[in-house]
Amino acid sequence: MSRRLNKPRTAKVKAQVERAKYLGAWLFHIRTKVLKTSQGKLAKSLNVARTTVSSWESGDYPPATEKLIALSNLLDPASTLDALRLAGVDVERLRYILAEPLTDEIDADFRARKKR
Repeated sequence: MSRRLNKPRTAKVKAQVERAKYLGAWLFHIRTKVLKTSQGKLAKSLNVARTTVSSWESGDYPPATEKLIALSNLLDPASTLDALRLAGVDVERLRYILAEPLTDEIDADFRARKKR
């Protein structure tokens, strides 16, 4: 019998689990209070199964970044940034990329500032 099930979680894994649960609660709130839609309708608009939306909301695992971006098309910008931040996306980098055309020089400057 494997002892893998009793293996204690590392701090990093605990943080990921906590983030997934928080993101799930956020997604449930957005779906029910802002979009006022069912799991099935949201799933259809995101091209996923209803059970996938259910798993996101229960915190089993977070949605993929591309699904969060698809969800952002249904939401206002402030809610979108919250979702991306909760999913671990570097929102500041995303803002930087969207603000102006990305060139090698700009990218190098961004990396230099990031290291400070």
